[in-house]
Amino acid sequence: MISLSANLADQYLSSFRNRKAVQIACKSLVAYVIIKMVLVWPLSGMITDIYYIPPPVNLIPRLLFWPSVFAMTHHDVFYVCSLAVLALSLFLPWNYMSGALFFWICLNLLRLHSSIINGSDLVVTMLAFWSIGMSVVPVFRSAKLRILQVAVFSLSVLFCQVQVAGIYLVSGWDKLWNTTWQSGEAFAYIAHFDSLINPWFVGSLSHKGIQFFLSWLTIVFELVFVVLIWFRKTRIPVLLVGVVFHLVIMIMLTLPEFGILMILSYLVFLEDSDYDRIRNVFKRPQL
Repeated sequence: MISLSANLADQYLSSFRNRKAVQIACKSLVAYVIIKMVLVWPLSGMITDIYYIPPPVNLIPRLLFWPSVFAMTHHDVFYVCSLAVLALSLFLPWNYMSGALFFWICLNLLRLHSSIINGSDLVVTMLAFWSIGMSVVPVFRSAKLRILQVAVFSLSVLFCQVQVAGIYLVSGWDKLWNTTWQSGEAFAYIAHFDSLINPWFVGSLSHKGIQFFLSWLTIVFELVFVVLIWFRKTRIPVLLVGVVFHLVIMIMLTLPEFGILMILSYLVFLEDSDYDRIRNVFKRPQL
């Protein structure tokens, strides 16, 4: 009887497409948030001392944002508990509770750090929302619930992928019709931000030809990514180009946070077979 139940569970889990790859993607985002929380912990404490965030009036928002209200008076306790919950989720199979708590923590961090948030904070919070549906446990006994769970899993993965592709679509489309990007002047402006640009690249960005080339290279990549990411033959190549693209931006503009997040978001496009191929490359040949 136990063996039969195990076989049914295995068959059920096999209906989740790329479930191992999706779990790696979710846990990588959790690890990203953990590292960021540790780095901004002192700054976050200073913010709570300076800026007071009043609690919401209505019941549902009060329950939803209770942790951020609690953090105003017990900041370190909030941080310790949140980090403990996130760290624990790294060692457990990804489940609905892990996803819900991950999103809840990200949402409250967004409210707590409202004075210093940037685009990466908004993106990781939205990705955390879709991670709730990317769960394969617990296994439901009802056949209808199992079908529903597989459907929710598949749609959550798809919507998460669409969101990542949508970031490039909006960014690329905006640049395409922006005269500053069309002419390459955008990189000329960037070169004058001493606190942003890496000094090693200031000289290179002073040439109009390079400015024009980099502008259109950025536009083309962002728009092409939206198309090629959905085809099996071009999926891995475009992801590799994207990794190089963001690494160059991270080095050129000394903006590691958003680049790292976007690279991690690529993991949601990978499949279990991709990890199997990587494992086979490093697998020792049997004598």
